[in-house]
Amino acid sequence: MLRYLKKSKDNKNSTKCPNLQKYSTNMQEKIWIEQYIKEFNVSQHIRTEKHVKSAKRQKDQVQRKSQLLTNQPTKSDFNKDLCEAMVAANIPFNKFSNTIFRSFLEKYTGKSIPFEATLRKEELTKTNHNTICKVFNKAMTILWPGDIMYNNVLLFLSDAAPYMIKAGSVLKNLYTKMIHTTCSAHALIRIAEEIRGQFNTVDELISNMKKIFRKAPYRIALFKLIAQGIRLPPEPILTRWGTWLEAAIYYCENFQIICSVINALDENDAHSIKKVKLCLWKPELENNLAYIKSNFQVLTMAIVKLQTKNLSLADSLTVIQEVKSKFQSLKGTQGKAVLLKLQKVFEKNEGLKMLEKISNILEGKDEISDMSQFPDDYSCNDFVYFKYAPTTSVDVERSFSSHKTLLSDN
Repeated sequence: MLRYLKKSKDNKNSTKCPNLQKYSTNMQEKIWIEQYIKEFNVSQHIRTEKHVKSAKRQKDQVQRKSQLLTNQPTKSDFNKDLCEAMVAANIPFNKFSNTIFRSFLEKYTGKSIPFEATLRKEELTKTNHNTICKVFNKAMTILWPGDIMYNNVLLFLSDAAPYMIKAGSVLKNLYTKMIHTTCSAHALIRIAEEIRGQFNTVDELISNMKKIFRKAPYRIALFKLIAQGIRLPPEPILTRWGTWLEAAIYYCENFQIICSVINALDENDAHSIKKVKLCLWKPELENNLAYIKSNFQVLTMAIVKLQTKNLSLADSLTVIQEVKSKFQSLKGTQGKAVLLKLQKVFEKNEGLKMLEKISNILEGKDEISDMSQFPDDYSCNDFVYFKYAPTTSVDVERSFSSHKTLLSDN
């Protein structure tokens, strides 16, 4: 049985429906009254703050699920356009890890900003010599929309990855005048990696010293108190060229004061402090640091010089030749291993040997040159264009990272 509405103080619904003052005897009227009351209560609830917030939260959840389903990285036009914009502006993708930059983009674009790893998957599903050849040819069609001028492509500069070597050999079948050479700066960093592998004690010292002063205000304050006028220990990054060697040179130049700082620290505070103290007690450490600075400092200076813009071919080759000459005098087990690495790296770079011969012609050092070593369609006029030919494929490796340290202690 449906209950009748009564006009009384106990009946709250009656105050909300003042027009309903009498009992209803008709069943249909009873149903209409209850429906009206339900609708009235629902409309009242919809206006409440609790319902408004709940509805908004549910709507946001639906939108997020929709974005996850539709904005897949491999199919997102936004990700692709963002990738192209970053490349055009010469901004590295690792800037997307900055939380302030990400929140700014998300706020004003209304899009979910992808991370660096996602963006790097936008263009190519895989990288091999086939994809490199396609990209190369596509770039040439942009340069010459009507008809590619194959004889005008004289130099192809890349890193030393195996697929790039294979791509260069394939492309030379089409671009017959093209010389393929690998980046000389990459070659030097491969030699620097060999040096790091030969000195394990120094590597352990550098690795643990970097941990001691990271996010440690008390230790930093103690360092500044004891080692006044000396910058904080460097934090080398393996992907940054030559930073490991620079750190080793730093410890060689400031070895005694670094020992004083470490001895003032409690080894129970951190495991890295204990490891550094064990390294400092090893008798070969000082000898290794002196050996590295004496023989390999030329490598760090060469890497910096090769990244100079508008460097002539002769100047670039002079830098490389200085490294080769310096390393010829290396002695000892570690030194011979490093020298062997240098020989292997540069022996494989046939394109660099061709550039050396062209540079000798341009500098007048080679008055009689055997033209048979060059392609048949080569002419003396082609050599002129190599005067400022680059030997390194990158010249901005330090531009962004150096700005971050302008106001820092190190």
